[in-house]
Amino acid sequence: MKAQVAWQAGATGSGVTVAVVDSGIANTLPELEGRISSASTDVIAGRNTPYVASSSHGTRVSGVIASNFNGFGTIGVAYESTILSIRTDISDCTDKNTDVCFSSSDLVRALDYAVANGVKIINMSLGGDGRLGSAFEAALLRAVNSGAVIVASSGNDGNANPGWPARYAIDPRFAGSVIAVGSHGATDVMSSFSNRAGDTAAGYISAPGEDVITGCEGTSCWRVNGTSFSAPHVSGALALLMDAFPNLTARAALAILVDTARDAGDPGTDIVYGRGLLDMAGAFRPVGTTSTPMADGSSIVTISEPGSFVGAAFGDAFLRQSALNTVLYDAYDRMFAVQLGGAYPTAPSRSYQAAPFEQSTTATTTLALPGGGRLNLIAAQPSPTPGRARVVVAV
Repeated sequence: MKAQVAWQAGATGSGVTVAVVDSGIANTLPELEGRISSASTDVIAGRNTPYVASSSHGTRVSGVIASNFNGFGTIGVAYESTILSIRTDISDCTDKNTDVCFSSSDLVRALDYAVANGVKIINMSLGGDGRLGSAFEAALLRAVNSGAVIVASSGNDGNANPGWPARYAIDPRFAGSVIAVGSHGATDVMSSFSNRAGDTAAGYISAPGEDVITGCEGTSCWRVNGTSFSAPHVSGALALLMDAFPNLTARAALAILVDTARDAGDPGTDIVYGRGLLDMAGAFRPVGTTSTPMADGSSIVTISEPGSFVGAAFGDAFLRQSALNTVLYDAYDRMFAVQLGGAYPTAPSRSYQAAPFEQSTTATTTLALPGGGRLNLIAAQPSPTPGRARVVVAV
């Protein structure tokens, strides 16, 4: 996903909070020291234990997003972001196929809590086979209307379509604010376990979900697989964008990730990879038409096409480090510092020789110009060499 491109640009996720709706978080790990919001909570009535002692599912998901850059273990995608952990798992889970279970009513409370705390990125590494009901959908709509985006794992059953709530990404009420996230490995091939894009292709991207290192404690770390760990890569990427470009809304940041996803599988949006693979290098380049602001508040379109040249008379002026530094805005009103010289190499020098005019015939005519002026035209045609006419203009 090339997160280092964002880091090199100075983005770390600082100042951005990501809500992790999951099974709680271990608050004693050095990996997450200073990364956990004091507002982290447990929405299960009467339990009130937001923090867990071991590296649970929620801790591992949070680690993918925000593990410290401290020389130990792994590095979170947005390693200076803040995690608002919202513990939502039920204590009496009887499903043998999963470690944690959730009820839709508890998820409603979790979404509302995230909204009440002003969080704009909500990670939901969870899912099931059916819709979550009208109460959940109403809470999801409240979250979307607050400006939040929901990042949901597609599921680990190898199905043709994502599970829920990821599949809400194509519901017109939530489109553009919910993203379904599948998994691929180091070779960019879709993971065998990952639910595919299917009917949610327009709202689906893929992120790393195989052999993910997270949850480091003591001298050991967890190596995990699953779309549960793909989703937090996207949540971390959103935090990086919103740190680097504070003018972005969460919805605009999500649109950038979708627009810049690297195509995979069949050309264009397809039923396996959806919009493509998460690509931070693309997300940190200008998107769409770029423009340069003018002093009067207007703007001009900035065009840099391969093959554009400036004349040789400019020498190396455009190539100097201090020459023609400016800013431009992309289609999302993000500001980029650029050196125009890099886009306009000096044109190659050429030599020209005048054609001989010996043994030529000439013709002269005078044209009247508005205001009383005159334009004298003299044409010379070398007699012995057909096709080599020259025109000399004198005023």
